[in-house]
Amino acid sequence: MNGTSEPLDAVLDPGIAAAVPERLAKTRQFLEKDFAEGLHHGFQLYASVHGSPVADFAYGRVLGNKVTANSLLHWLCATKPLTSVAIALLVDDGAIALSDPVTRHVPEFGAAGKEGARIGDLLSHTVPYRDGSSQFVPSLDWRENLRAACLAEIDDSVGVGAVRTYSTWINAQVLAEIIARTSGQDYRDFLRTRVLDPLGMARTFVGMTPDEYSLVESDLVAMTYGGTRKAGSSTSHDGFVAGDPRLRAACIPGIGGMGPMRDLAKLYEALLGCGDVPDRAVWARVSDILRQQHPIPEPSEDWDNWASGWSINSMTWSRGFVTDRDMYCPQASRQVFGQPGERTVMALADPAIGLVLTFSFNSYVSSAVAGFRLNLLCQAVYEDTADLGGGGSR
Repeated sequence: MNGTSEPLDAVLDPGIAAAVPERLAKTRQFLEKDFAEGLHHGFQLYASVHGSPVADFAYGRVLGNKVTANSLLHWLCATKPLTSVAIALLVDDGAIALSDPVTRHVPEFGAAGKEGARIGDLLSHTVPYRDGSSQFVPSLDWRENLRAACLAEIDDSVGVGAVRTYSTWINAQVLAEIIARTSGQDYRDFLRTRVLDPLGMARTFVGMTPDEYSLVESDLVAMTYGGTRKAGSSTSHDGFVAGDPRLRAACIPGIGGMGPMRDLAKLYEALLGCGDVPDRAVWARVSDILRQQHPIPEPSEDWDNWASGWSINSMTWSRGFVTDRDMYCPQASRQVFGQPGERTVMALADPAIGLVLTFSFNSYVSSAVAGFRLNLLCQAVYEDTADLGGGGSR
C-alpha cells in the first residue's frame, strides 16, 4: 500500500498469525495479503477432512465489533442449500417429487407462462426469468413477496428447462412455500426441526423472532465493503446491510441465512456422511437427490439473459449445487459441490478427499477481484490440507 491510505480498522491487530493454524501456511499468507490491501476487515473459516476439524478460526473487527468463530455472519446466496435440503427431505419422505409441476403445490406460480416449471427446475435454476437478479423486498411480508415471485415474467422465446437463469431469491421463495404447504409447517419451523436442530446448527437462522433477535443481536456482524480510506479520515465504511434489524430478522430463503461458518460446514459434513450425523441413510439419500447432475444445452447467442453478467449461468450444476470446478479451484475434484455467496462466502464439499470448507471474507468487493480471490483461497486451503485427504486434481 502507498502512504495515502490505510485499511479500515488498520490500527487494530487482526490476529491473523495467532488465529490461523500453523499447518495452513499458504492460507495464512493469502489472508495477510488480502487484509493488508484492505479487502476484508473480519474473517471466519472452518475446514474438516473426513469429519475431523482442521481449522475453525476467526479474526478482525467490523465496525468496531470483534469477529469470533461464534459470530453470526450473513451467508447470502450460500443460504440456498438449506432450502434445497429441506426439499430433498420431502422427496425422500415421498411427499413430493422433483418432476412435480410447481403448480401442483403452488398453483399461482403458473402466471406469466411458468406453468411448465417443475420443482427440479427451481433447484437447478432453469426457469428463464427476464430478471433473475431481482431482490426480495424486506418491507413486504411473506405473502406479498411470494406474490411477486409468482408474477415474475419469463422469456417465452426459450423453454423452461432449456437454459439456466440464476435466481437470487425467486426460486428459493417458491420452494420454501412448497415446503410449508406440503408439510403443514411454517417454513422456518420445518427447517429448524428437520435440518438445523438434528445437525446441531443451533446458531443458524433464516429469519428470527423478536426474542431470537434480542438473544443474538450482540453476535451479529454486518457485511462491509472492502477497500481503503485516506489516512486520518474519520469516514468509515458503512455496513452492507447497515445493521437494519428488519432485514436481518426477515425470513429470506434464498439469501437470508445467518450463522457461523462452522454451522454451515455441518450441513456439508452431513451430505458427505461425516461427523455426528443422525439418520445417515436418510442424509445419504438426500445427498444423492441433490447431487444429480443437470446438464443443459448451450443457449442461442442472442438470448439476452445469457449475456447479462451472470457467469454462474454458464457453470455446471446439479439439482441443488454448483458442481463446476472453475467455481472453486483447479485442485478440486470433479465430484466437488457447493454454493458461493455474493463472491464473499464459500461453502463446498469434495467427496474425493473428504474436504468440507466454509469461509467468509464478510466484505463486498469489486467483481474484478471477488471471484478470483475466492479461487485463490480455496487453492491455498486445498494445498495446505492435501496430505490429509490425498488431495490433488481428479
